[in-house]
Amino acid sequence: MSTVYFVDANLGQESRTCEECGGVGCDRCGGTGRRYELTPPEPLPVALYRLLEKAGIDEVVEQDDVVAIKIHSGEHTNHRLTPPIFYEAIVKKVVELGGRPFLTDTNTLYTHSRYEAIGHYLTAWRNGYALFHMGAPFIVADGLVGTDAYRVEVEGDVLKEVYVASAIYQSDVLISVDHTTMHPAFGLGGNIKNLGMGAVSKQTKIKIHRHEIPVFDPELCKGCGNCALVCPMEAVHIEDGKAVLDESKCAGCRMCMEVCPHDAIKRVQGSRSDFFKAMADACAGVLKRFPGKFLAVNIVMDVTLDCDCPEQQGRPVVPDIGVLASRDIVAIDKAS
Repeated sequence: MSTVYFVDANLGQESRTCEECGGVGCDRCGGTGRRYELTPPEPLPVALYRLLEKAGIDEVVEQDDVVAIKIHSGEHTNHRLTPPIFYEAIVKKVVELGGRPFLTDTNTLYTHSRYEAIGHYLTAWRNGYALFHMGAPFIVADGLVGTDAYRVEVEGDVLKEVYVASAIYQSDVLISVDHTTMHPAFGLGGNIKNLGMGAVSKQTKIKIHRHEIPVFDPELCKGCGNCALVCPMEAVHIEDGKAVLDESKCAGCRMCMEVCPHDAIKRVQGSRSDFFKAMADACAGVLKRFPGKFLAVNIVMDVTLDCDCPEQQGRPVVPDIGVLASRDIVAIDKAS
């Protein structure tokens, strides 16, 4: 059974998955699935530093290793982003172990500030994810336009190849730090999504989102134009009073579905299962490059209904929970 280490955001408690029941719940752990150890209250970034040690970061990072710290750089006006001080704690620990860390993320499919590397770098800098604050540089992993990648073969249910962003692929170690939230398409914006969508280039992003391309019903469409207005890819236009989708441009973000007042835009039946599987296949392709050289961190705070991609966020849907660390990406997402 894989171990997930956890520091509570509020109680000053440290816990791990119960060895007796494997997290299911038993008499020994009081049905919680976790074994707790009381610790003195301390700042969470300090607790994260110790958590990395318990999770075995010293077995992952060796002298002179190039360490990619995969973050979500987010949009500049999104005030729910992970504070830079958490990443600073990880950078500090990596440097102590002799590693050479950098923060990284990939360009987006939709045409906002992180669509290409120049705007992406400036957005990360404005959010505080920069050398001056972190002690490590921020590097856009998939190059200027989001296609700089290495092909990795996988035996997935949907994908047979994954294009891993080059700066991540060329690293010796991958530490994936996820701001865990809800997600409108994937359900949980956890670490599997952080790598499955966030560590691959646009070649693979498109293949994943192909399973979320919607269908427009011309009989229900009233031609209001809401869908065309919000589409970040400019894939929708109004023709003869009806919305028309250019599938070659569609990124599958489903923003059009969310704003349609007439229920005229539908998801293709059966596509969601393939979307989930494709995301998992992509994540497996990334991790294939890092046997024994991977560590995951989930920061379960400011948990909103959407990930960090929107320019603004609503209030959190649950109180701050804490920080988790593990070398098992499935276990940490399940625990989150």
